[in-house]
Amino acid sequence: PGPVKFKDRRPGDGPKESVPVPADATRVLHEPIVALSEAHAEKCIVKVGDVFPELSLPEIGGSDEELSQHFGEKLTVVVFWNSRKAYAAEQFANLQTEVAATYGKFGVNVVAVNVGDSRDMVARLARQYEIDFPCLLDAEGAAFAKVGKDKLPRTYLLDPKGKILWFDIEYSQT
Repeated sequence: PGPVKFKDRRPGDGPKESVPVPADATRVLHEPIVALSEAHAEKCIVKVGDVFPELSLPEIGGSDEELSQHFGEKLTVVVFWNSRKAYAAEQFANLQTEVAATYGKFGVNVVAVNVGDSRDMVARLARQYEIDFPCLLDAEGAAFAKVGKDKLPRTYLLDPKGKILWFDIEYSQT
């Protein structure tokens, strides 16, 4: 039937209105779990508790950069994406408003790693969505192959030392 249409959300829309967290919520809040089907789990090379692999990739501006140099003071969100997967492209389009602008002031950094698109395509999309976080290029997919097999987008939440706290893969109906 084709990709799911997002009727009430468009790329570039800001995050949904936040809900205040009650002062006593620390008693009921918990870390989100990573729930994967067996088939999805087989596509994961790194998992919660693992240290993210060292990656050196070109930035859209041309310089080679270590992913770890972009780790945040508190947390880092790393997203592997490409423009050919609708959910992956949508996630990239929303990263600036939903994550970087909203949580950057709290010590959360964002890094996008594009898998397989041209530098010009990524640069155009970064300008279109007014991205102000690093966009790294994994033209051949060698960096992605260190974390997973197939299934984009992939989102990883890392602590300041690169330990994986949470991740999710492929936002589809499966």
